[in-house]
Amino acid sequence: MRVSRVIVLTLLTLLLCGAASATMVLPSSIEKMTLGSDLVVRGRIASQSVRAEGATIVTDVVVELAESLKPQANPATGSITVKVLGGTVGDTTMKLDLAPAFADGEEVALFLKRNGDRYLIYGLYYGACRIRTDGLTTTVTGPLYQTGQVYDFTTGRMTVNPVPFGGEPWQNFKARVLAVISAGAE
Repeated sequence: MRVSRVIVLTLLTLLLCGAASATMVLPSSIEKMTLGSDLVVRGRIASQSVRAEGATIVTDVVVELAESLKPQANPATGSITVKVLGGTVGDTTMKLDLAPAFADGEEVALFLKRNGDRYLIYGLYYGACRIRTDGLTTTVTGPLYQTGQVYDFTTGRMTVNPVPFGGEPWQNFKARVLAVISAGAE
């Protein structure tokens, strides 16, 4: 009896492990992130509120916009709400490794996709860049600047990441995004 129980538990464990799946997000270039986004903005995290949405926990992040790079025809102004998966409601916490976490007051550059009256971060944590100002230098950093390779959706292959490892000046980031837009990619 004990042996059959162990076999049943082992089979059940194997079935459950086989059914589990993971999401893999490949890093993409800033150019491809710009192409895939509805909105590319620079702003400051104003506030965050966590709520349950069915069986999911989400954090609504209010971003006060400083600059809108895309779209250029009707740039976003004021503030927007970005929905990020994860957070804590009561004693229940939901955390996703690929979902960015923010601090109130933090300055960011975001690649966003519209989702009703809110936005989602395009490319999960790759679409959330941090902006750091140290004296006279303003630098964009984040996961896109921590990878040596990016996925090229055209060829279906990994290629060398064209951005400098560790970060780049805001003006270079901005010029890179605007170059994609001016090339007719918007």
